Amino acid sequence: MKTKFILKGEEHRRGAIEVIRSLELDPVHEVVIREAKKDRSASQLGLYWLWVTCIADHTGETKDDVHRRMKKRHLIPIYMDDPDSGMTETVLAVRDVHSQGMKSVAKVLENKIIDLVSTKDASVKQFTAYLEQIEREHIGLGIQLPHPEDWHLAMGQ
Repeated sequence: MKTKFILKGEEHRRGAIEVIRSLELDPVHEVVIREAKKDRSASQLGLYWLWVTCIADHTGETKDDVHRRMKKRHLIPIYMDDPDSGMTETVLAVRDVHSQGMKSVAKVLENKIIDLVSTKDASVKQFTAYLEQIEREHIGLGIQLPHPEDWHLAMGQ
């Protein structure tokens, strides 16, 4: 059994306590309490894929190609700024492989990193920075990205 609670108030806390009280002691269960981390929001994800679609339509790329390019250009550097991500060490290791003359191996590793990096791991703050960088890049390229009525929610405004 796996149950997750987000304690937003006393009622939530009481519900969690009741679930814990009702657990059998055999088998042994693990209870982990930590501060809840807000992941990227649904509005951010919706805006992101709207923009990816618009960029793909404008450039003639597939949405997957645009997504991979944006992850490489913007998301990986954002994760590199997060000391807990391990991304800086990973990227530096690939650069070291490249500098040792193993360029084809480095390219394979780079592509694997791009494949493994996910927007799912982005916090709301990181995803907001990601969207802002994408918008700045495309304004500079003369590509106007749409701003639906609720875009300010995705941008944390």
